[in-house]
Amino acid sequence: MKSLLFTILLATFLTSTLEAQFAGGSGTREDPYQIASTSHLDQIRNHLDRHFVQVQNFDAGAITDFFPIGDFRNAFRGTYDGAGRFISNLTITYCPVCGVAPSGLFGVLDDGVIKNVTLSDVNIKENDITGSLVGFNKGQIINCSASGDLLGKSYTGGLVGYNEGKIIDSRSAVTVSGEISVGGLVGYNKGTIRNSYASGSVTGDEETGGLVGSNLDRAVITTSYASGQVAGNDDAGGFAGYNGAVIESGYWDVETSGKSKGIGTGNRDGVQGLTSSQMTGVSAYHHMSDFDFKSTWLLTENYPALHWENVQAIDLPTNTERVDADAPVAFELRQNYPNPFNPATQISFSLPEQSHVRLDVYSICGRRVSGLINGQKSAGWHRVTFDATAMSSGIYLYRLTAGGYTQTRKMLLVR
Repeated sequence: MKSLLFTILLATFLTSTLEAQFAGGSGTREDPYQIASTSHLDQIRNHLDRHFVQVQNFDAGAITDFFPIGDFRNAFRGTYDGAGRFISNLTITYCPVCGVAPSGLFGVLDDGVIKNVTLSDVNIKENDITGSLVGFNKGQIINCSASGDLLGKSYTGGLVGYNEGKIIDSRSAVTVSGEISVGGLVGYNKGTIRNSYASGSVTGDEETGGLVGSNLDRAVITTSYASGQVAGNDDAGGFAGYNGAVIESGYWDVETSGKSKGIGTGNRDGVQGLTSSQMTGVSAYHHMSDFDFKSTWLLTENYPALHWENVQAIDLPTNTERVDADAPVAFELRQNYPNPFNPATQISFSLPEQSHVRLDVYSICGRRVSGLINGQKSAGWHRVTFDATAMSSGIYLYRLTAGGYTQTRKMLLVR
């Protein structure tokens, strides 16, 4: 009987202690711990595999030297949902006795998810592997943003220092300074970056870029842009300092960046430099033709914004086909995006001169299943939508014929 009473009292004590650590919740996916203050935020390090939701804005400046949540031995593996609320004035300074310890709000994210977090006015002065949100990422970061100032050394980025995971629909307006592999969004990228952008100024010594410092191995960057000023040595680029991987539909502002080349060194495919006027307002709809302005991006009077941002959007042009006013120098048929897709995808092609164009889709057996274009088209970049709602899963071919030029590519429909 005494043993049972003791067990009940102990359980009651532990429950009340956890409730005191957080504003509510039990830490499950269905009932996450509620974060309403910096003291609640600081307790996450004791529950690295649990689930959390932020329930109000708060000022993190009460802790003048916040210690990052998670490290290589004990990484964060849970979920943190910022719910679109703000954390302001996060301050982190260099710890000389910590060794190689990634720094940011979260030091190491491993197989976890951080989403809907907004950091404003960060003030971070750290060493290697530093980002405002995450130092070292192997998980997923979705719909997140940061602004403020960040000073680091190697692998320094406005949002993430070192990325091996996924960064989707996120942005950084952080002013970034570092030494090697320094980027406006990510310092060193070996993962996926999709539908993201950086607008803060970036300063570094080697491999410095407006969006990423270094992009290599199996990394993939798609439909993303950089508009901040970039300062570095000869291998600094308006988009990336070094690229040894895949970039598709990347853009940088040649005027605000101060850089005539998008990639400092390495593979320059997939990146296009535009002027400020081409990247803003209605012009962005035409010149950044691979961006989805219906469901992912917002067209604004300024640069494109993400759909979750609280900014004033402008109406899309009424024409269904988008044309780049600057004529390309060659015929080109680009890989469709997204690919694989379900049920629709975008196909882009360029014409250096007015031409009669045929764009058809075929089954893998060679049977024509759809005719997308058959007529005269003006010089420029064109993009059309292929809707496969009525078709079955499988590999399809699409073929462009124009002005004596013919090219065929494959695409994959996955139901």
